[in-house]
Amino acid sequence: MRAPRVWWFVAVMTTGAITLAACTGDAEGKSGAEPAATTVVLANSGNDLDLLPGVQFFVDHLRGLSKGRMTVRVASRWGAEEDEVDVLKGVAEGKADLGVSGTRALDQVGVRGLTPLNAPFLVDSYAAQNAVLADPAITQQLEGLRAAGLVGLALLADNLRMPVARAKPMVSVEDYSGAVIRVPKSDAQVNGLRALGARPATTSYNETMDGSEVSWDNYVGDTSGAHLARFVTVNTALWPRSLVIFANPEALEGLTDQERDWVEAAASDAARWSMDHSRDEETDQIAEACSKGVKVATADARQIASLNEAAQPFYQSLRDDPETATVMRVVERLTSELSPDNPPEIPAGCRFRPGDEALAAMPLEPLTAPGESGALPEGVYRYELTEADLSAAGLPENDVYENAGVFTWMIESGRWSFLQLPANTDVPNTRCEGYYDVAGSRVAMSVSTVTKVGDCAPLLWTATWSSTSDSLVWSDVSVDDFARVWAAKPWQKIG
Repeated sequence: MRAPRVWWFVAVMTTGAITLAACTGDAEGKSGAEPAATTVVLANSGNDLDLLPGVQFFVDHLRGLSKGRMTVRVASRWGAEEDEVDVLKGVAEGKADLGVSGTRALDQVGVRGLTPLNAPFLVDSYAAQNAVLADPAITQQLEGLRAAGLVGLALLADNLRMPVARAKPMVSVEDYSGAVIRVPKSDAQVNGLRALGARPATTSYNETMDGSEVSWDNYVGDTSGAHLARFVTVNTALWPRSLVIFANPEALEGLTDQERDWVEAAASDAARWSMDHSRDEETDQIAEACSKGVKVATADARQIASLNEAAQPFYQSLRDDPETATVMRVVERLTSELSPDNPPEIPAGCRFRPGDEALAAMPLEPLTAPGESGALPEGVYRYELTEADLSAAGLPENDVYENAGVFTWMIESGRWSFLQLPANTDVPNTRCEGYYDVAGSRVAMSVSTVTKVGDCAPLLWTATWSSTSDSLVWSDVSVDDFARVWAAKPWQKIG
C-alpha cells in the first residue's frame, strides 16, 4: 500500500550552578581587539523554546541586532519544580538575568494588574489577544513587576488555550460542574474555573482528572498531559497563553547603555512579531493532533452564552478590585469591539460526533501491544482497488499506480496484518502489520512494521466499524487521505 505523496505509505543543564551571568569581556584595549561578547542567561520553565516561538525570536533577534556582541543562554527546566513561579522568583533573586513566564503566573508573586488576561472566555480570540497586548494601558502594567523585584520588558502573544476533556467534550456549564481540571499555578485561572463550578487542580495532569487547558502545540509537543484526553472544544478558548519577558534589575543595570538598548529593542520587536505569528503553526498542529485521534467539538450559541453568564461573578470581582479594575475596563472595551477569529480548518474525520465518547477508553498514542478485540469480527478479509477507483477517490496519478491491487487483511486477537498484491507488476508487494484496540463500535489501529522509507500505514488511526455475516465496513476514519484507500470499499470475508 504505497503512495509517495501520502506520508504513511511506503515509498519505492541543571539550574543549580547558574549564577548571575551578564558577563562582559574587557573593553577594547590598546591593541584594538574587539570586546568579548556579553552572554545573558534566560530562565525558562519548559524543556526548550520549541513551543515559545516569540521567545525564540527574541533570542535570535538580540544576537542579530548586536551583530553577535550579545548572546542568550537559555536555561530550560528551571527550578526545583520547573514551573513559572520558580522562574519569576529565580530572576528576582539574581540567579538568572532574564526570564519568561506566562502572565498567568504573575499573581503568584503579587503582581495582579494583568489578571483579566486570564479570566475565562474574556480574551478568547487571536484578534482580542493582539488588541489587548498592544494597548498602552496594558503594556503600562509591566511597571507592576517592579514590586516583585523584576523589570518587565515586553508582553508577547502566544497560543490560545482550550478546554480538553477525557470522557466527553466540555461544551456547557454542566460539563464544568464538579469536573477536576488541571491548570498551572495561577489564582486567576483557578478562581475563574471555580466560578464555572469546576474543581481546579494545579498538580500534573493524570488519568484521574476530567480535563485540562491546552493549546494545539501541547498535542504536538505532548505536554500538559494532552495525550491522556482527546476531546477539544475549539470555539470556547479559555484564555491566551500570553507571555512576559522580564529582567533582574541589577543584571539590566550592569549592561552598557548600548546593550540595554539592544535588549529592550529585541523584546519590543519580539512582542510585535509574536502578534503576527502566534497562529502560524495552527493548521499543521491541528492536523497532527487529529492524526493522533483527537476529536474537535464546538459549543453552540446557547452553550457559549451560558458559559459567559457563569463567568460573570468572576468578571465582577475584577471590576470591583482596584488592582484589576482599570485593565478589566480596557479588556472588556477592546474585546467587545472585535469580531471572532476565522475558525480553524478541521480535517475530515476529526470533528466530534455523538458516539465518539467510546474513544475515551482508547489510546492517543500508537499501540505497542495487542489491545481489546471487542466484538469486531475476526477473520480474513479481501478487497480490490482498481486504478479507476483510486482516481475517482482523488489520489494523485503516481499514488493511483502504486496502490491499485488486491488487499488481504487478517484481524485476530488485537493484531492485524495485510498483504497488497499490486495490479502493476513493477510495483513490489507490500506487507504490513500492527495492533488494534476495540471500544464498542470504534477501533484504534497502529502500525508496528518498521520500513526503510515512510510507513506502510499511519502510526495511529481510529474508525467506526459495522459488519454483516460476510463483510466489514469502515467509516469515520480519523486520517482522511488514508481512508480513501483503506475504507474505500467493503471488505469481503474470505476466512
